[in-house]
Amino acid sequence: MNNLFFKCYVLLLVLISQINYSQNSFSEIIYKKRGMMVYDSITNNETDILAQKILTQSFQEMNDLEYSLIFSNSESYFKKNESMVSDDKSNSLAKKLANLFGESLGVYYTNLKSKKKIHQKKTSSDIFLIESSTNSIQWVLGNETKKIGNYICSRASTILYRETIRGLTQLNVSAWYTPLIPISFGPLGYDGLPGLILELELGNIIFYAHKIELNIKGNIEISLPEKGIKVTEEEYSEIEKKGFEQFKRF
Repeated sequence: MNNLFFKCYVLLLVLISQINYSQNSFSEIIYKKRGMMVYDSITNNETDILAQKILTQSFQEMNDLEYSLIFSNSESYFKKNESMVSDDKSNSLAKKLANLFGESLGVYYTNLKSKKKIHQKKTSSDIFLIESSTNSIQWVLGNETKKIGNYICSRASTILYRETIRGLTQLNVSAWYTPLIPISFGPLGYDGLPGLILELELGNIIFYAHKIELNIKGNIEISLPEKGIKVTEEEYSEIEKKGFEQFKRF
């Protein structure tokens, strides 16, 4: 009986959210990022000790980073917010690594109507517009739930593969989404779930909702990124692969 009451309560909240979501408004989620410290091995080797020290510092630097997901009924835009830290600190190796971790470079645009996603990413020599389709991630929905802020969230997971300096690497992804905000957006262009993603785990990097503002009155333009070389995800993966191979040769 309690289980039936809970399901009815969730359904009621979902319906209320749908009714209240005005077309003349937008919403913004501020995400922060943290890392889970994982060492393959602990040794007294000076190189390993230095690497662990830099990794620890970079995880601490993540505390200064914030990201915004701005969305309407059909579009979303995700980007890193400007940092208020000094130039000296922003140029440190630990800070650069903190920015690199978690696929967080560039901006991500999603359009549910056109079923298109674009990741605008700048490399050392070029700017790319990496195009893909919405709902392309093969999620596995789980039964686990937890509360994030005022929202009951469910867990979904998937396995993706990314090109790295070590070759093709498996990335375990978990997303905590809430049907109480029934719109298929999330940080870093992750989508395809029956609710907004409030927490995203990419390996040992976690993006989590720090501030949630829904139905902000007024209009905001969510712009489609246009500057850059248009490529597919597969084409960009090949570009990265060749770049890593050249780097290893040098």
